[in-house]
Amino acid sequence: MSTNLLALLPELILALTGVLVMVSEPLIAPGQTRKPLGWLAILGTFASGLAALYQLHVVNASGPITAFYATLQVDAFSVFFHLLIASIVLVIGSNQHPGRAQVRTNTRSRPLHPALDSRSPQRF
Repeated sequence: MSTNLLALLPELILALTGVLVMVSEPLIAPGQTRKPLGWLAILGTFASGLAALYQLHVVNASGPITAFYATLQVDAFSVFFHLLIASIVLVIGSNQHPGRAQVRTNTRSRPLHPALDSRSPQRF
C-alpha cells in the first residue's frame, strides 16, 4: 500500500461512507425508514477506526508516516485523535439506536419565571 493512501485511509473511508449515505438517501421512498443509512454510517466509522488502528501499528513499527512530499505526517498523536473521534461517533451513534430504551421528557415546558407563564393569571 502506498504511503500516500495509508496516510489518508481513515479520512478516505469516512468521506466515501458519507458520500454513499448522501447518494443513497434520495433513493429511499419517503415513507420508508432510514435506519439502514445510520447503520451504514456506523459501519463506516468503525472501518475508519480499524484503519486508524492499522496506521498505529505501522507507526509503531516503522516510525511516523510522511506523505505527499512530507506535507502530511501521521504519528501516534494524530492516530490518537482519529481513534478518539471515531470512538465518540460510535458511542453517540450506538446510543441513538431505536431499540434502546428512550428517556421520556416532559412534553410540557415550564417557563423560567411565573410571570412569563401564559397559562396563569398575571399578578403584579
